[in-house]
Amino acid sequence: MATAKKPESAAVISDGAIDYDALLAKREEVIGSRDKFPFVFAGEVFWIIDPTVASDAFNDELKLLGYDNRDAEDDLRVAETREERQEILLDVKETREAIMRHMFGGDQTELKRFIDAGGHTNIIQEVSLARQNAVQEQRGTDPTQPTSRATRRQRRRR
Repeated sequence: MATAKKPESAAVISDGAIDYDALLAKREEVIGSRDKFPFVFAGEVFWIIDPTVASDAFNDELKLLGYDNRDAEDDLRVAETREERQEILLDVKETREAIMRHMFGGDQTELKRFIDAGGHTNIIQEVSLARQNAVQEQRGTDPTQPTSRATRRQRRRR
């Protein structure tokens, strides 16, 4: 009796393995995108890339763009002349525009709509932070999420 042989390219998924493709498919079904999330600003819905599921290259570029602006704040504090401050502020403006383009995934139409509605980088940063907090909160309250030994110990003490 001949048995069917699995193709060489078929991935073997062991019991208990996390199927990331299925997670992304479910995310797309629920949210509407595998790698973006919606937010409402000025009564309009906008979509930006979700850094929690974005590629390493995307997140590395975001860091290189100076997403947190700490360097610019330090530079402004030590700038000695008005010209130096203006140059720093110009760099900050260009950096903020680059961050927004990056977060909108290069979608110029969506970015223009956001800017025309009064949008700016701080809103993008706040929305991204709120998204990260929501994801962490959801993970913390999800009963299907595996728990650590320390968490189980804490529950037993209660």
